[in-house]
Amino acid sequence: MLSFRRTFTANPEGLAPGHPYSFRNSGRSSQISFLEFRGTGPPSSNFGYAGDVYVDLTPRAQALYWRDRHGQGPGQWRRWTALLLDKVPLYKYLAAHPWANDPQTSDLYLWVDPGGVTWTSRAEICASRVMMIQKGIATITPGERHPDVEPLVAEILVKMMQEEDRQALPPIQDKRPRYSSPSPPHAGPSRLVDPHRGRSHSSGSQYSSPEAFRSPGGQLPSQIHSPAAYRSSALSPLPPLRSLASPIAYTSPPILS
Repeated sequence: MLSFRRTFTANPEGLAPGHPYSFRNSGRSSQISFLEFRGTGPPSSNFGYAGDVYVDLTPRAQALYWRDRHGQGPGQWRRWTALLLDKVPLYKYLAAHPWANDPQTSDLYLWVDPGGVTWTSRAEICASRVMMIQKGIATITPGERHPDVEPLVAEILVKMMQEEDRQALPPIQDKRPRYSSPSPPHAGPSRLVDPHRGRSHSSGSQYSSPEAFRSPGGQLPSQIHSPAAYRSSALSPLPPLRSLASPIAYTSPPILS
């Protein structure tokens, strides 16, 4: 199995009480980490935490899953199909982050485009979807009432991997023991990811210096994806989002032997 470490930007105030993340500052924008697994076939229940994602690489049947939570621990893996944005109210049909305090006000949902998989806002999702349609990616026939979404998601995942291949980004081999406890594993120095292995900005994904921690002593890699990096600001129907400073976020899990 392969795994990548990712981070996304979120407002700590939008997370539910009891969440596993700790923040050094009380700012309105912080980096939070999650893991992206890749394998063949549906995911099993013996790995991943709430908020982690899994990409099924089965040829011609690629799929995206995210792990829900059950109480304070990991819940079921759920297949992501929230691609079509023609529902009202939209937030009820998107896949909200399992630690979001409120699906509407937390404004944090799972999304994928050719730039990668991330947790992001409705505004970014809508702009990313517009750009995909303009590029002819995962489009549907006008007037089609019940489109088959799963092949459209597979098409996006294929485009995502083609973009990675184009940028010659080798995946990181996951050699950690599998886990299913409520707390994330200790991210020790042996699992540091070289920030120079990140995709270039021309790939459509956006990366910055390491800013998030799973534990106070363990540094997460620098890979950060935002649909804003995939869309063209000149073609976007939405105004650009204001850049916010991103305080450091970390968790304090038990150390696995």
